[in-house]
Amino acid sequence: MSLTIEELTRMNPSHVAAHGPLTPDVLERIRRVCAVVEARTARGEPAEGDVVVLRGTNKTYPDARMQGGAMLGDETGVTLAACQHPSTPYIAPDGSVDISGGPWRAVAVASLRPAGQREAAFWTWRSPGHHRAAGGVTFRALVNVWEYESDTIS
Repeated sequence: MSLTIEELTRMNPSHVAAHGPLTPDVLERIRRVCAVVEARTARGEPAEGDVVVLRGTNKTYPDARMQGGAMLGDETGVTLAACQHPSTPYIAPDGSVDISGGPWRAVAVASLRPAGQREAAFWTWRSPGHHRAAGGVTFRALVNVWEYESDTIS
């Protein structure tokens, strides 16, 4: 995806109002983070930040997001954590993802079925040391979408 300053400005009006115009260095920072997300997407394996559609007997959560299983105590990669009602995920320059929201559930990677791709929102800090109110910049990147079904989803 080739983001422009104009697109980022449209996505971040409160940020621009609080901190001034987005600059080429901010755009380049966002493009680097976007490239990390899209490289994971191209591998076609479940990854942090991906969307997962959680389907239960009587309830579906179409916009759940995945975070690494380490938050559940699983360092093996066998399990990911899925947040049923996520905020926009924060993504660090190294691609690690942190999601607020809940409730959370453990999802076995082997139980996920591919369901396509779509753009999804992320945010990251404008620049190192710019960690203040409205200091984050939101952007969209292409992620994989997965489906997970369980009788325990309600």
